[in-house]
Amino acid sequence: MGATAAKLDIGVVVAVGAGAEPIAAAAQAAGAHVQRATDVEEAHRMVLQLLAPGDVILFKSSRDSGLRYLGDRITVEQGGSLSEDGSTHA
Repeated sequence: MGATAAKLDIGVVVAVGAGAEPIAAAAQAAGAHVQRATDVEEAHRMVLQLLAPGDVILFKSSRDSGLRYLGDRITVEQGGSLSEDGSTHA
């Protein structure tokens, strides 16, 4: 995943938690800019600092990591909404 992010010229890879270290290492080795966060709250603060108008965020997570909810949280904070099926709308 990390090497693919670098290949796709993703601006910043934010890796959250120790379990994401292989992704962070592969992204960094492939030339991507990598930020590491220890938990979801740190990732939230980090993403808000990095976010600029027009940016697109891709959240890749395991079911139990909580990053899906971080995506929902940031969407709502940035003026988007959530539909009944849980999908987000800007």
